[in-house]
Amino acid sequence: MSGEEGETTTAAEATATLVDEADKDLEEEAPEVEEKAMDVTTALEESIKAALVADGLSRGLREVARVLDRGIAQLVILAKDCDNEEYKRLAEALCATHKVNLIKVAEAKQLGQWANLCKFDKTGKARKIVGCSSVAITNFGRKDTRAYEFLMDYLKNSPKEEEE
Repeated sequence: MSGEEGETTTAAEATATLVDEADKDLEEEAPEVEEKAMDVTTALEESIKAALVADGLSRGLREVARVLDRGIAQLVILAKDCDNEEYKRLAEALCATHKVNLIKVAEAKQLGQWANLCKFDKTGKARKIVGCSSVAITNFGRKDTRAYEFLMDYLKNSPKEEEE
């Protein structure tokens, strides 16, 4: 009978271990459930970073004009505070000509940070951010992300030229 008690204790310990592992798995999954609410800014940031990883991002007016002329641009993001009005008119005209969606963001520095045109310090904070007047996405990377789906729904339900 004492052998059976030892087996019962072992089974109880195994059950407790499984419960502990399940609790740890739930704790690890909890941050994923608590994602921040998706808005246009968040979706743009995540989509730009995904495109950067997938080598589908063109930064700067010259590269943006090149991919627009080739017809491979899927989305263009333009900074409202761009110094040169001619840059803005050129990007807007090329987007209209090639029927590519255009979204405007407030600051070139913010767009530059999203496009990874900055240095990061030891704590992971962006330093020495270079402004970027325009960015074109040619390849979104993974298309099963929440940001991509949100952005596509947003573009589908809005006019061709959109301001944030």
